[in-house]
Amino acid sequence: MMPDFGSFQEFFKKSLRAVFFDFDGVIIDSESGHYEAFTEMLRGAGILIDDLEYQQEYVGHELEWNINRALELHKKELSQERVRFLMGEKADHFNKLMPGLDVFVGVREFFDIVYARNIPVAVVSSSLRKEVEAALKHLGLLNKVVCVVAADDLRSGERKPSPVPYERGLKLVCEKNNVKILPEECLVIEDSGGGVKSGKAAGMKVLAVTNSFPKEKLFDAGADWVVESLIISVAARESQI
Repeated sequence: MMPDFGSFQEFFKKSLRAVFFDFDGVIIDSESGHYEAFTEMLRGAGILIDDLEYQQEYVGHELEWNINRALELHKKELSQERVRFLMGEKADHFNKLMPGLDVFVGVREFFDIVYARNIPVAVVSSSLRKEVEAALKHLGLLNKVVCVVAADDLRSGERKPSPVPYERGLKLVCEKNNVKILPEECLVIEDSGGGVKSGKAAGMKVLAVTNSFPKEKLFDAGADWVVESLIISVAARESQI
């Protein structure tokens, strides 16, 4: 499904001053890598899960929550120190898989359009900073990002769908560029209902992509526009947004 180009173009041309990308499921096609790294990490803690449990229980949530959820479901108890150790183990497993990962179609083109217009770009992710920054560097995109807000920058109650991640991202963008940007001048790009709700709660416009969830769920969460991929950027360029 394509967005309402009229309203999207109007916003892009007249209002847009900052773009905030989610990471997994938006920039990088990483779900298979996260699944493999997560299951390997849990295996080391004596927990075995299948693809169905992963999809139903863990997709779209941040890592610490997922570990605690797995412990609850499988009736295991671990110290917080051990949980933090497992988080590091998962990041190490994921980073070993990184050479086989790539960006979704349209992402580089979208980056090029906003970068050429001097619109700052930030990444706001529920993954660990270690994973996000390493992947962005591998993909050649880290130097185009003003800042990264990651799971380890936030307390548990501050993570998506809370508005805090995107509010913090906007604060950092304003500080680093020495400008004042209003939430309604920002575009969030997300792929999950929780992420969409986070961006909308922060007062921002949200473009959602159906890389992980169906369009109905994304619209129900409050997305302003929903697309099948960010190849929309090519159409945007042709329309001279």
